[in-house]
This record gives sequence, C-alpha cells and structure tokens, in this order.
Amino acid sequence: MPTPLSSVQQCLTPESAKVLDDAVAVARRRNHAQTTSLHVVSALLAIPSSGFREACIRSRFIYSNNRLHSRALELCFSVALDRLPSSHGADDPPISNSLMAAIKRAQAIQRRFSADVAAATAAAAAAAVQSYQQPLSSVKVELQQLILSILDDPIVSRVMAEAGFRSNDVKLSIERPQPPPRFFHRPPLFLCNIVDEPRFSPFTSATAMSTASAAATTPDGFSHCSVKLADVLMADKKRNPLLLSMVGGSGDGLVRDFLAAVEKGEVPEGIKGMKVASLEKELVAKDTDSLKTKLGDVRDMVEGCSRPGVLLNLGDLKCFVDCPAFASSSFLVFVVSAVAQLVAAYQSASKRLWLLATATYEIFMQCQTCYPSMEDDWDLHPLPISSLRPPPRLFPKS
Repeated sequence: MPTPLSSVQQCLTPESAKVLDDAVAVARRRNHAQTTSLHVVSALLAIPSSGFREACIRSRFIYSNNRLHSRALELCFSVALDRLPSSHGADDPPISNSLMAAIKRAQAIQRRFSADVAAATAAAAAAAVQSYQQPLSSVKVELQQLILSILDDPIVSRVMAEAGFRSNDVKLSIERPQPPPRFFHRPPLFLCNIVDEPRFSPFTSATAMSTASAAATTPDGFSHCSVKLADVLMADKKRNPLLLSMVGGSGDGLVRDFLAAVEKGEVPEGIKGMKVASLEKELVAKDTDSLKTKLGDVRDMVEGCSRPGVLLNLGDLKCFVDCPAFASSSFLVFVVSAVAQLVAAYQSASKRLWLLATATYEIFMQCQTCYPSMEDDWDLHPLPISSLRPPPRLFPKS
C-alpha cells in the first residue's frame, strides 16, 4: 500500500526531502496516482548543475556528444512518465511501494555503515549495538544513498539503458568521483573524438600511463596535442576547438603550450605562420568598449595578414557564467553576436580566422541552454580532454 509523504519525510535529510518534494510535484503536475522512482530521477535531472546528471556523464568513458546523451536521458524518462496512467487523486501523490523499498534499502545500508564506524572507535561494542537498535525513522537517508538505491530499481535501470547508460556505471561514478587535480602531474589527454589517442579506464596501471606519456610526440617532432588541434583547425567544418574538461582549468596549460608552439612555428605545415590574438582579458573584464576596440583590432589583423590567418583565443568560458543575470546579460549577448559575425565574415568564405576556447562540461551546458545557437554560430568543435588519472594504487586492494 502506498505510503503518505509526511511519513516518509521523517526519515530523510533535508536535501533528500527537498528532492522527494520535487518528485511529488512532478507526479502531481502529471496527475499520477503515486510518486515513483521515475519521478525522483526526473526531479534530479531538472535541478540546475545536477550532480546526478554529471555522474551520468562521467559514467561514459567515451564522452561523445555528452549534450545529446544528456537530452536523451531526459527524453527517455519523460516518455516513461508519459506511459504511467493519469488519475485525479490526492494533492500529494503517496510514495509507491517500489520507491519506499528503495528508501528502506538506503536506510539499511546507512545503518550498517554507522554501526561499522562505531565499531571502529574505542567504545566499539556498545556503540554498534546501540546503532543497530535505533528505530527506523532515526536513520536519515542522505541524497547520495537515496540515488544509489533508486538506481537499483529495475524500472529505472531499464529507462537508463534505453538512453544508453548503465545503472552500475553511474553508481560507480557516484561512489568514486574523480580525485581532485592536485594528485596529477600529467598533461591533458584527448578523449572521445581523438581516434588514435590511448584510452584508459580509471584503473589504468602506472606502466600503461608511462608508456603513453613516452609517446607524447609524433615522428615529425610535433606534440600530439599540436597535431590533434591542427587536424581540427584544418577541417572543412567545426574548425574551432573548444576543450572540454570535468574540472576548471584543466585545458589552460594545453592552450598555453599550443599557442607558444604556434608563435614559434613548431606546428604542422597547414597552420604554420598563423598569428595569435586574444580576447581573454576583455572577456574577463566585461568591458564592452574595450571589447569593441579589440574586435576592431582583430578585424584589422585578419584583413592585413596573409595565409593561414589568425587564431583568436577566447580563454575560459567560465567568465560567461560569472556575469550577473547570465542568461540575459547585455554584455554576453553582444559577445555571442560579435564573435558570430567575425566567424561568418572571415571563416566561412576566406577561412582566415579560427577560435580557441576552454570550458567545463557544466559551463558549456549552461551556455548551450542560454545561447542554444552559439555552438553552430561559432562553428565550435567540442573536444573532450581529461587531466584526471588516478595515481597508482589509489584504490588499494582489500
């Protein structure tokens, strides 16, 4: 029999309770008789900068068009909810038996965990017994544990599979997030759309990583990064690289090295002699007048230079979301429009202008939401990279 919402909220942390309230609102809006695990996942996907969505994206080791897969996930859950029968019932649709079972599983796991922690203290035996004797409602289910339990629901797993995701992979992504970047000292690696770059799982051995690092240059003496970026720059379309990473700043060093190589001429023949310009300072300063002046200088540079042309560095798109009223900022509207005009004027026909930028997946998705035509207007080529590789024995054998 379904459980009333008021009874369930007593055993949830405030964060979990907020998500459950959102799920009930989804069920109410769709006139569903009960609130299920599908409603909870739909509520999680609706949260801006959703940690659940990011975990789903991280679970795919091949980050080919993560925006498409993210939208596919939303669509599959929306279709699954559409299949549920509508019924004009209570104002707060009660919790279904399957969702209640997931909550109880989460409680049981947290209870065992608290018992194990207590057993490791000086008062081990007494604390563990006391923990096991706690009433069910005293164990507050945290959001992460609630999500892990919901992913075990067969209905959720089936919908995840329809969207191209595996519940077990997502659970692993939640339980073992990527370590902070201070543990790593390797340059970024290109991922999905770089076909001949070595592929690693999160548990790649140190030997394999060292072997890949040793092959960091081509037979011509150019770095693999330079060759890969040159391949994008010389393509017929999608010629402007946008380096995407999970952690902000991961692509900064790669960009600096590549720009230095361009200025020294240590790049493949197709882009040798390219001039470098930058809008990074003007974008960070958010000064429309100085940006207009700089854009005029870039136009003059493009008009006055010979082939191959000018590479315009936009820097980290983080400066976009730092703007007040991000979605309606007059400065950003001007930037998106002005850069699009540059691309239309000097790239489509004469092919004498290129863009280069970096961003995290989260920031890029926010830009896509607020400025959906930006990727096409700027002719961007999203290029996933990763500088996050676990050091040897990060996850020791038990």
